[in-house]
Amino acid sequence: MFHKLVLSLSLLTLSMQASAKDAEEAIDFSNPTSVYSAVDINAGTDGVALGLTLAGELSDNWAFLSKLELRENADMLRLRGAAVSNSVGSGFMIDYIKHNDFHKDIEDSKSETLVINAMQVLPFNDGKTMIVPIAGVGYTSNDFAHGRTNIWMLQAMFIHNWTESIWTNFTPILTQSFSDMEMKGGLEKQRVNSFDMEFVAGYRFNGNQNVRLHINHNEDNKAETWVAYTYAF
Repeated sequence: MFHKLVLSLSLLTLSMQASAKDAEEAIDFSNPTSVYSAVDINAGTDGVALGLTLAGELSDNWAFLSKLELRENADMLRLRGAAVSNSVGSGFMIDYIKHNDFHKDIEDSKSETLVINAMQVLPFNDGKTMIVPIAGVGYTSNDFAHGRTNIWMLQAMFIHNWTESIWTNFTPILTQSFSDMEMKGGLEKQRVNSFDMEFVAGYRFNGNQNVRLHINHNEDNKAETWVAYTYAF
């Protein structure tokens, strides 16, 4: 039941793809340490999502972004903030998720998650290929558990630019809790333990627009697919 959290966090790094110092500069949508202001719309097996991202400079080498997003037909609210440096390839991200219907079989089941992530881009092949390790810690809670449970996450993005406009990203994601969740109603303790894999193929056009195909395979052996469109400004 935690695969939506993992998927959502892996999508944080992908949403930070690109920056242009002026409107005429083509955006590099494959680089996870660049930032942009943008509007997004996604549609797929988990419903429709809308997002607004605002970005700006913190210094000559660091920039910030903040994003408000409604996912899964507005059942999920997501707030994000990040500081990234394209010059050193590093980034720090805070991700807050409030889910009003997280359990597929129980209506109006609520959950809350907050995770802080750090990442480092390792470029190869003149920057056409990138490996991006990501580590995060945080907590999760839901209506069926007592209190909060601390969790940790490890990811690795494998990005390759096939042309100036086409890129792909494969990301394995591991999420675990530091301890068991104390459940209500006499239920047995549960441990967060999930392994997801996500594949993304993106195409840039007109310099500042991007369409992407996302395919996610989660620990329940279930595949989710959606298409996303981004207009950066």
